[in-house]
Amino acid sequence: WEQTRRNRILGKRHISVTIRDLNVELLDDNRAIAQFAQTYAADNYRESPATKVLILAREGNAWRIAAEMNSRDAASQVSR
Repeated sequence: WEQTRRNRILGKRHISVTIRDLNVELLDDNRAIAQFAQTYAADNYRESPATKVLILAREGNAWRIAAEMNSRDAASQVSR
């Protein structure tokens, strides 16, 4: 996830991300799902508000993003 995200933002001079309606659900002691509405803009690109889903995994005492997807893709990839 980290490398994919880095490749996406390299070379952008201005990035603006706004989130709202954040909801976090703990699946078990080591996995959680965060869902939120996100608006993204960078340089001359502007994305319509979209529902994003982050799959979070616990690594020691920290939570890391294991995957990022839109809400349509999430239902098929996350087993509860």
